[in-house]
Amino acid sequence: MKHVLVVDDSLVIRKTLEEYLQKSGYKVSTVEDGANFFKFISETIPDLIILDKILPDEDGFDILCKLKLNQSFNNIPVILFTTHDEFENEMQGLKLGAECFLSKDTKLEELELWVDKLIAKQEKIKVIKDNLDSLSKEIADKEGIILEKVMELRDTNRKLRNLSEDLIQVLLKTLEVRDVYTRNHSMNVSKMSLIIASYMGMNHDQVADLKIAGYLHDIGKIGITDSILKYPSRLDDKKKRVIENHANIGGDIIGSVSSLKHLAGFIKHHHENFDGTGYPDHLKGDKIPAESRIIRIADFFDALSTDRVYRPAFSVERTIAMMKDKSGQFFDPEILDIFLEVINKSSPIKT
Repeated sequence: MKHVLVVDDSLVIRKTLEEYLQKSGYKVSTVEDGANFFKFISETIPDLIILDKILPDEDGFDILCKLKLNQSFNNIPVILFTTHDEFENEMQGLKLGAECFLSKDTKLEELELWVDKLIAKQEKIKVIKDNLDSLSKEIADKEGIILEKVMELRDTNRKLRNLSEDLIQVLLKTLEVRDVYTRNHSMNVSKMSLIIASYMGMNHDQVADLKIAGYLHDIGKIGITDSILKYPSRLDDKKKRVIENHANIGGDIIGSVSSLKHLAGFIKHHHENFDGTGYPDHLKGDKIPAESRIIRIADFFDALSTDRVYRPAFSVERTIAMMKDKSGQFFDPEILDIFLEVINKSSPIKT
């Protein structure tokens, strides 16, 4: 039975929603203020939250921000529930990560439709994650069979990589459904990273790993709400902190897949800066995996030289000038020099 948490200071509203949604087959819990809300979710994680905008001890937007910045709770869908007078704040609530903004005058039948829709969406995400786990187990089982039958390590690695191709496509397709920009971007980053690694003299296995890591570097965006992922202008600091969490989420996702977990660190740290000012762990210099330092350069180049929702693409010349200016700050100077050499020697890398 799916669990809905109602957060409202009105006893009448709490009781009304509780009785109505229980008749619709939901388990319903209620709290009257922010303090009891945080106490509740520290012990029990609901499937959906109906949150009043105005509470006696804390503003609903503040609660929403705290919720979306917490990795343990940021995937819980939130319906903001408020009076008609507060509706001018609708866009702010959606930008902060709420799934929808409903007036307390909304018919109960319409509210139920939203609850059904959002919980069904979460269930689909859960199915995808379960399928990934199942596919990972299937790959692990096949790995055992291959290891028994194949004596040469090179052949074993080749077959394991073939088995991983379907999983990689599932991951990429999942993210592509959320963010159409990501598909070409991931391909470009993977291709540029592979070329840089080849110029650096990395071995065959390292180059192959970097190709996959480049494809999957933004997979953590699966865990970011559409309202922030598809936000049509520059993000403020609060929303930046939410979307920056995709690096941790991506590392966790890849780390949970046995055949890809050795790539988790490359993906988690692809936004670290060479001078230690990046995220999520503020690693510095050689403490950052070389693969992450390569992806950082390829990711930055493609992101700036590609059209985005909130700005047109920068020219290649301007992008390179900006990258040179950040050498030793954002980027490993030695790897950046190799990248610039690649740019100078070849025709455009981007497809």
